[in-house]
Amino acid sequence: MNITIVAPVHIYSDVRVFQKEAKSLAANGYQVTLIARSDRRRLEDGVRILPAPAASNRLKRFLSLFAVLRLALAERADIYHLHNPDTIPIAFALKLFRKRIIYDTHENFAQFILIKHWIPRVLRPPLALIVSWLEAAVSRVADRSIATEAGVVQRLGRNAVLIENPPVTQGRLIDEARASARDLTRGDEFRLVYVGTISRARGLDAMIDALELVNQKRLCRLWLIGGGADREIEEAQQRPGWAWVDYLGVLPQANAFGYMLKADVGLVTFLNMGGHAYLNPNKLFEYMLFGIPFIASDFQAWRRLVDGVGAGVFADPAAIGEIADKINWLAEHPDERCKMATRGSNFVLTNYNWETESKKLLMVYNSLTKVESI
Repeated sequence: MNITIVAPVHIYSDVRVFQKEAKSLAANGYQVTLIARSDRRRLEDGVRILPAPAASNRLKRFLSLFAVLRLALAERADIYHLHNPDTIPIAFALKLFRKRIIYDTHENFAQFILIKHWIPRVLRPPLALIVSWLEAAVSRVADRSIATEAGVVQRLGRNAVLIENPPVTQGRLIDEARASARDLTRGDEFRLVYVGTISRARGLDAMIDALELVNQKRLCRLWLIGGGADREIEEAQQRPGWAWVDYLGVLPQANAFGYMLKADVGLVTFLNMGGHAYLNPNKLFEYMLFGIPFIASDFQAWRRLVDGVGAGVFADPAAIGEIADKINWLAEHPDERCKMATRGSNFVLTNYNWETESKKLLMVYNSLTKVESI
């Protein structure tokens, strides 16, 4: 069966789109083509990758959807797997051509619109409602929908399936991450790491200000890895705590994981806005996989995800002093850090990993295959 995955705003090597879903489908006998950002056509891990039309801004990205649709239709796929709200127009168009589609949304995008600073504040609530309505509408016409959060699954309706976002624990990506870590060197400082989208809403200012406080007591540095709003990053660079930040920008996933392996503690202190309190923070579990304790936002839903594991500590993400205190406590208790690391790694390897979760994805595809055979 031929599958075409359409993810034009994602880089082709995206962890969810490629490392997890595309590779899992290819490994289970499906012929998989991925349309995503790439500098050239390539075949990687059994997945055929086609470059999505380049778009330098949001208007051009929208206009390029017509070219993406033509590219997708040319594949004559049995099933089209579309990622995130950017592809909703393509989803409706494919349905007009009587194609079978799966709509896959990774986060609560309707909530995230409320914290998008490039959108005028007055427009955010109505746009959030429009996105919520469009996702519900596309889910009704899709053959299946997939979401990573239970609340989004409920909003999408009866065709929606919860497939969470736990880490991959084996394969080439993990091997390359460990090789990357072996090539890295670090000093004697206490080393923090944050990997992901960089923004104030995701704790950028809080991390930097806490770093300033910690360095009044001990040498501590932060590897800050990822991309984000240039203006927010530039403003953050003016804060005193930036003196202890090593900003590495966007890195290949294996290299980013390599820095995780070399760090002492991973940070994921998102502020309570834009639905953050209810999302499934995959970075939390990636830190656990690679054997480092976490400091995470003290959200009830996040605590439930790792209830009783004892792999890290929680802090009020708006309380700079509390975050700094948790960093200092972990620095002063290396034996506890080691125990947390072991417990976290064991939990991911045995209870919460993509190798187990991917069975849900295969069940979705198997159900559509059965429909075709009937």
